[in-house]
Amino acid sequence: MKPIAIIISLLTAAAGGAVGYFVGIGSVEPVAATTEDQVVVRNTTTTLKASEKKSSANGEEGADSEEDLFANGQPESLREIMNMPGQLQRIEALLELAKSMGPDGIEQLFEEMGALGRGPEQLMTMQILMARYAEIDPSKALAFAGDLNGMGRAFGSASILRTWASTDPQAAAAHYIENMGDFDNPFGGQGRTAGALALEWAKTDPSGAWEWVGSLPEDQQADAYSRVIGELVLTDPQMAIGYAMKLEEGDVRNDVLSEVADEWARTDPQAAMDWALTLDGDAQAMAIEQAMQTWARDDPEAALTAWASLPEGEARMDALGDIIRSYTFNEPLEAAALIDTFENPAEKVEATESLMGPWLRTDSEAASEWLAGQPAGEAKDAGISELLGNRELMRDDPATALAWANEFSNDDQRLTSTTGIAAMALVRDRESGETMLQDAGLPKAQVDGLLMLEDDQLREAVGLYMRASNDGGGRGGRGGPGGRGGPRF
Repeated sequence: MKPIAIIISLLTAAAGGAVGYFVGIGSVEPVAATTEDQVVVRNTTTTLKASEKKSSANGEEGADSEEDLFANGQPESLREIMNMPGQLQRIEALLELAKSMGPDGIEQLFEEMGALGRGPEQLMTMQILMARYAEIDPSKALAFAGDLNGMGRAFGSASILRTWASTDPQAAAAHYIENMGDFDNPFGGQGRTAGALALEWAKTDPSGAWEWVGSLPEDQQADAYSRVIGELVLTDPQMAIGYAMKLEEGDVRNDVLSEVADEWARTDPQAAMDWALTLDGDAQAMAIEQAMQTWARDDPEAALTAWASLPEGEARMDALGDIIRSYTFNEPLEAAALIDTFENPAEKVEATESLMGPWLRTDSEAASEWLAGQPAGEAKDAGISELLGNRELMRDDPATALAWANEFSNDDQRLTSTTGIAAMALVRDRESGETMLQDAGLPKAQVDGLLMLEDDQLREAVGLYMRASNDGGGRGGRGGPGGRGGPRF
């Protein structure tokens, strides 16, 4: 039985009547300590200058010396480095310290690092030290990393392996294959580690890297192929396409083709889009969506112009959502003004939903005010669904949430949402919930039915509301009473 039918039965039985509706640190790259392939020292022999140039009093530029940076002497411990002001200065000092160390010194620094507490800079430090260890003796470094626990083992081993691959990819790959069980990355499994290795290999020997990826277990190939193809697109998109099209049809090839579209769209979005349109089936839809998503982030106005010529289908609809979301992050009022330009009802629904999500997160007052002025209909319902997905609103201001739910033009959405929200308020605080209900403007039969429900029945109504939201009832499977995925409690 559908949730709406069960809710009607609950209210009818209770009221006795009917309710009528209801880092990659490369040698000089910035640090971003998130995944193993982002925080690796590719060549620690190059020193990152914390302040390569500075402006003099008369406006001329001059170079700072390392003596200026370390006027009080090179730091000799991690604690000294972490207490230095300025992130670039800390990175410079850390690189200098790591370069001066042999295996024993690196291992000693790891012991010291454990006492410094967790955080992004600890992860950055670990990656730099491991990469340096790999330059000295990758086999010994891997043995050391294998004795660490948790993230130290996962990120450290991947960093060592990738650094090794930059100088001897065949040896690094052979070690990985022989010891695959030691490289289970918690942020993407073994495929993530294999991808990092393949990416480094592809920088010097793309064909060798591609062939090696094909020898990996199937569940690791998609990530690794995508890393290699991403590197190839940067230098030769047509070569990348040639490699990708040699793969067997299926999910792996579709994922790789999407990666081509993504990377190519960063430099030539129109060419990427024109190529995506030459594909067929799921491969075309995925490539179009990825190219448009990337294009929209950089230039939503140009992406919207290109979107207008896309063929009808799911890819066109998803691309519209990407464009509107990108517009909204930068110019929400301009994005809102676009809503009226869409004559297709389904496109207006998609655009409204995509507008409200990011706008509510950045300026909920302005977003709510705009939504209140929209005409009743499926598009406004989509916006209300996004608004009701705000857990803070549900928790802190259930009366406002209930008032918005009562604005649904769809009868089933309105009845399911208002009953679920009211039941939630009654479960949390019966007295204030009853007062809220009396002032909510709901039909008397619905109010009477709610007030006669016992606590277990109220909880059942809440559960039905959440299930209806997550199942997408009332919006054709695209969000139900709570939008995409429904309200989040």
